[in-house]
Amino acid sequence: MVGTSMITATTFPRFMSLAIELRSQIWRDALPDNIEPALYQFKRGCWHPVFLSESDYQYRSWDEVENLRLQFFEEMLGNVQIKTPLVSVNYEAREIAVNWAHEMGFFVQEIGGYPIFSCPFDPEHDMLYIPPGQEISAKTEPVDILTEFELTDTPPCYRIDVENFAVAESTILKHNLPVLGNMFSYSPMQTLTIIIGSPPKIRSAGNDSKLQERWELRQEGEYDWSNTKEPLEFQGRKFPGKENLYRILGELNECFYQDIEIFDIPNFKVKVVSAIRK
Repeated sequence: MVGTSMITATTFPRFMSLAIELRSQIWRDALPDNIEPALYQFKRGCWHPVFLSESDYQYRSWDEVENLRLQFFEEMLGNVQIKTPLVSVNYEAREIAVNWAHEMGFFVQEIGGYPIFSCPFDPEHDMLYIPPGQEISAKTEPVDILTEFELTDTPPCYRIDVENFAVAESTILKHNLPVLGNMFSYSPMQTLTIIIGSPPKIRSAGNDSKLQERWELRQEGEYDWSNTKEPLEFQGRKFPGKENLYRILGELNECFYQDIEIFDIPNFKVKVVSAIRK
């Protein structure tokens, strides 16, 4: 922490002589206006049966059975830490960073005398990452919940807002099939992201905050489908040395297209990316 402040002071010895308005603008310009989508690791325990309240737009006063939903609570996935070096420079820069975090809608908590920023899962923006070995668990958990609560005779409608899912390359190579299976039937899935290389190991941020590390993605090409074309068409560059993966994805196009037609999905993409820990 001290080292960062000393470097700033010695590299820009006249910086603190600038007008406060100019310094504040420089600090603010060092912060991003947008945050890239992040990976949030799947965990069991986010699905729960709920009864709709009367204020819910789907509520039906004439039938209580119709008001039962099996809902995925994405807030139970936890938060991902947002790092910025400005909190370590000096008090002035730290205040600018805290104000920025509030403007961005991040959570701010103080640990060890320094502010820690984090953000919850955004179902339209972020990706629910299903790591190797948990594909079946992710696919079957809703059915397990229905069995546990003895709801299999009159299964409720699903309610989940997650649009973007991610799996590791090894998952596709091992199973050689759409491993998410019937997820199209209860999720408004728009994007399936394939992460090449070693599967990301999303761990705790390690600062007693119970936050996840942040992983962002670097994309090359993608398979894109809309209701104006069929089947999925590949667009963009391909990662070198991944010919087998692209071959398998090409073979899976027909499976994806069948699901797209059955569940009337207007747009769907399969992206191939690499993951970077931030």
